[in-house]
Amino acid sequence: MNTSVLSMGILAFMPLATVAAPGVGPAIELDHVWIIVSPNALERAVLRHAGFQVAKDVAKAIAALVMILLLSAAARSQTVPDHKFYTETRQAVIPFDLYKNQIFVPMQVNGSRPLWFILDTGANTAALDGTIAQELGLKPEGADATQGVGSNDVQVKFLKNVRFGLPDLEFLDDRIITLDYRPNFAFQGRDTHGIFSYDFLRRFVVTIDYEKRLLIVADPEAAPQMRGGAKIFPLTFQHGLPYVSAEIEVPGNPAQKTTFLVDVGSGDTVDWPNLAISKGKLLETVSGVGLGNNEQRGITGRGTLRLGGFEFKEIPIHCCGGNELGNHLIGGELLKRFKVTLDYPHQQMLLVANADASKPFAFDCSGLILRQERDSRFFRIRTVIPGSPAAESGLQPLDLIERIGGISAAQWTLEKLEGAFSRPSRSFDLWVARPAGQERSVKLRTRTLI
Repeated sequence: MNTSVLSMGILAFMPLATVAAPGVGPAIELDHVWIIVSPNALERAVLRHAGFQVAKDVAKAIAALVMILLLSAAARSQTVPDHKFYTETRQAVIPFDLYKNQIFVPMQVNGSRPLWFILDTGANTAALDGTIAQELGLKPEGADATQGVGSNDVQVKFLKNVRFGLPDLEFLDDRIITLDYRPNFAFQGRDTHGIFSYDFLRRFVVTIDYEKRLLIVADPEAAPQMRGGAKIFPLTFQHGLPYVSAEIEVPGNPAQKTTFLVDVGSGDTVDWPNLAISKGKLLETVSGVGLGNNEQRGITGRGTLRLGGFEFKEIPIHCCGGNELGNHLIGGELLKRFKVTLDYPHQQMLLVANADASKPFAFDCSGLILRQERDSRFFRIRTVIPGSPAAESGLQPLDLIERIGGISAAQWTLEKLEGAFSRPSRSFDLWVARPAGQERSVKLRTRTLI
């Protein structure tokens, strides 16, 4: 194998093996360019360029200084690699769970037991639950405030030099945040130990195969060429977050071209801050769940999204999250209809439609917004939408659903129950406990709301 070799201004092409030949001097590799450093060559170079205006001892001093600088640069370049593949192909194939349109990946932290991390393109730093950090003996340093889709500031601390382990791949993050995730994600009804995001994605070409529930992570130089009609979309980045151009149209208004955050960490279809201009039916709902959780009133309607040659009509559109981050995004409910390749090194996204591309988009038909209790696994009613089937049946906020169709509600996941409530013309016999202790039976019949 040949490599470029630079020896104080002399560019040559020579076998890599000769770089280590005795007597040549220290050799420095910088991005496959080897600099062979010879003190005598440095001294001659200084004299050649300075003529006789400097004495030979001055030339030696300058040469020594240059040697120190070069060797210092070499030392910095020889630091521990920030990732390592354990396959010759420099690729890793990683199974994941898809839950409420979010990608849950089992991952080790500094050799720990497997922990559940969400892949989140809507975040620009990795995060670890504070309880897990304590369990692993990790010592946080410093403190600051950050925001997620909610508008409340969240106090965070920092962890340095954290090593993550995936099947056939390890990577090092020099700084991540740690915070208490339990209050923010207990509504999902499953454990979430952290997120991984930009610092991971920027190094690799990552393909999300939603249909097969696989992540394919590849070195940018070893990534396979995407075939089979992939559409390529340029990405622009703001603070490490990827944005794509698209066109959105709501009833009674012309189409508008804008940019959307590509957010695989969101379970929504599309969020857009100008939904209120729609002349179509709008439904009151709740938004702002997640990091910086401060649930607040929002609205939901329907509209059309055009993404390149793909068009999605009559899809749910939500408004509005707690801050700019949560206000205009394309989320997992839409993205899961594709094989998605995120090529951050080349600032592009590739999409190939899968079998779900033509399926209808789910939307709640009950009027209930639920949270699952961590201990009992029962379902607490967070919100009842006015005029909905839930409101008409007499259900109220803070009611606790303990039984569904005669079986314990703990047998359901939040994902499955929300999916069941998204189908119109279905009846459910619910056993409900009021906060004051009264219990009663309620019949809920779903219908299309928008």
